[in-house]
Amino acid sequence: MQIFMMNQISAHQNKAITTVLLLQACGITENEIINGFKFLDNARPRSAATAQM
Repeated sequence: MQIFMMNQISAHQNKAITTVLLLQACGITENEIINGFKFLDNARPRSAATAQM
């Protein structure tokens, strides 16, 4: 079971690293990647409990 969980975590990390490398290969800088992530994170709808506060 622990090996399965580690494989799942590693798979997500591997996909993230591969995506960053592909974006950088297209000429996108690390700062642009981070800014894009922050933009999308802020645009994400929040839960009803958070919206009421």
